[in-house]
Amino acid sequence: GEKPSARTLVGAHWGMLAKPDGYGEIWGVDAHPTLQHVYTTSMDGTVREWDLIDNRELKRMHLKYAGMAVSASADGKMVAVGHLNGSFTVVNSSLSAVVWPNTRHRVRRVTDVQFSPNSRLLAVASEMVIDVYAVRDGDPLDTSLGLNFAETSHAKLHDLDKRVGRVFERTGTCRGHTSSLRHLDWNLASTVIQSTSSGCELLYFSAPDCRRVTGAKHLADQQWWSQTCEFGWGVQGIWPRFADASDINSCGVSHSGRLLATTNDSGEAIVYNYPCVGSGMDKHGHMETRPQGHVLRGHCSHVTNCVWSPRDEYLITVGGADLCIFVWKITYANPPKAFVDAELVRTLQAQLDQAMKNKSMKASASPLATGVFPRDVLTADDPEERLRLLQKRISQKQRPDGPPPECSMCEYEFEDETTTTCPRCLMPRKVQRGAEDPDDPRIVKAPKTKLAPKKGFTDGFQAQDEESNLKPSATFSATNSHVMRPTASFAAQ
Repeated sequence: GEKPSARTLVGAHWGMLAKPDGYGEIWGVDAHPTLQHVYTTSMDGTVREWDLIDNRELKRMHLKYAGMAVSASADGKMVAVGHLNGSFTVVNSSLSAVVWPNTRHRVRRVTDVQFSPNSRLLAVASEMVIDVYAVRDGDPLDTSLGLNFAETSHAKLHDLDKRVGRVFERTGTCRGHTSSLRHLDWNLASTVIQSTSSGCELLYFSAPDCRRVTGAKHLADQQWWSQTCEFGWGVQGIWPRFADASDINSCGVSHSGRLLATTNDSGEAIVYNYPCVGSGMDKHGHMETRPQGHVLRGHCSHVTNCVWSPRDEYLITVGGADLCIFVWKITYANPPKAFVDAELVRTLQAQLDQAMKNKSMKASASPLATGVFPRDVLTADDPEERLRLLQKRISQKQRPDGPPPECSMCEYEFEDETTTTCPRCLMPRKVQRGAEDPDDPRIVKAPKTKLAPKKGFTDGFQAQDEESNLKPSATFSATNSHVMRPTASFAAQ
């Protein structure tokens, strides 16, 4: 009789590039900014694009080195891949051409790579530093230049798109960590980078000059493009009791800002409400009440990374040794309507460009320059309402009498003219220049006597108001309003 024929239904990542029969893992995953597609890369040296709806592989590209991290640009045109040998490669979103050939400035593996929200900067984390590259338009790609083009199985060299030429120029290096880097995030303004290391460090750097930002309180109102760093106020509740710094491999906040997903070494993905603070940390660093999460089980090995789809309809998790990609479908009782996504950044950027063109505002006063976006603007459902609120806030900053006064200590922007004390740091409010009215409530007269420590306090002053200590306004816990179930699993054949 005839021999039975076999065909591959779903192909996935396999082993390691150097040793096809060796041990390999999947570490890199990122979602397309607008489509229901996801990009993955692993130690087999391939970067692949998957369709989340049809549960199938769309395209793959074979690279020269093993992949460890991947990032899709917010404009949906580029995909950056960090390699095991410390180099990175940038390809187009259709995985048909190399935008920038393999570039290597470090000798150890790339732990994270992230495009800025405006797609003009690229941050590559390796060893204990972060290299920042400026993305500029370059000449169209020419195969006669001898560039290190990747070998592809779905596209030939003569089919390469010649309109994707880019130039990546290193503008600086962020230094300050004392141990290997783990994750990094950009703020919405593409001006600040936050990064974490295996030594439980959380540091901030300005971009693109790569200077260290030491005043963390100045960044209290920053809105972040992503939240993959496992340390911070909004993610302090993800750590279980007696956990080690390496127990949690990754985390990610949904685009709507409702949910937070984490992955760990126990083969679990846990979803919390965001922010995940529980009862908050006391002065000894202890948390009395820890938030409850929804545990997703399915991986047979440690879960290395996770990412949310553009409209938070799916959560994608990737496993290490099991080489699996799990897609979890999310059913909401009240679906979110507002998302902090690439569309929002483009809307704010267009509004800023128009305002600067009409000379109705200064670039330094814009939300994109300061990185502080009003919450009502971020959560507005209607794009026209979002623009109206943004224009209102811009006009308030450009009053004839100058910008509203700010706290001299933490730069908190006062909304009420009669406020005499900063609600954040409790510092007395200073008078705005030009206010000479002695009856002005903003004037705080200096005390006539020197302050002295009260009895029982040897190294400080007793708090005048017990309610002044900052505490979480609410305790968040997981509810049954979000039902999750796996819809597909891409496993190695």
